[in-house]
Amino acid sequence: DRKENVVEHSFSVAMLCWRIHSALKLKLSLEKILLYALVHDIPERGLKEDTNTYAPADEREHKYAREIAEYEKICVEFEEFSDLGHTLGNYNKKVDEEARFVWRVDKMQGIILGGLDGHWNPHKGGVSYEEFKKKQDEFTEKCPPFLKELFQHVSDEAYKSYYENPDKISAG
Repeated sequence: DRKENVVEHSFSVAMLCWRIHSALKLKLSLEKILLYALVHDIPERGLKEDTNTYAPADEREHKYAREIAEYEKICVEFEEFSDLGHTLGNYNKKVDEEARFVWRVDKMQGIILGGLDGHWNPHKGGVSYEEFKKKQDEFTEKCPPFLKELFQHVSDEAYKSYYENPDKISAG
């Protein structure tokens, strides 16, 4: 009856990344992927709730600014563990395919988890099918060829769960 915290979310994303990496036999560095997955949402520490993917642009911009400020605090707080700040900085800048891979899998994880535990259902949260489809198409378009089919499949299954059969998902 509670939402996942940042640590649980990061672990879940890391495991999903590992599973996809293994299933697709990717040539990407699994070490980098797991490090990025573990740190990707550390700047959200202490928040009671994250800003939703479907939030208005001004809320998304505020989220980004808040996370940059928190990243800077993390770099000072953990200055003796500079690899943490370096890894988080590289993830934030999406400097390589591994960082971009984790970003995309993070988007899938939310959809998958919402379908499994009813944590957040876009349809019941007031997101129209058109808004959902537009966002999923935007995410799919940004996927590399090796991930597009999987992301499209996750989006299609989410549509069935959230919009065709929303009452089958727990209230969360």
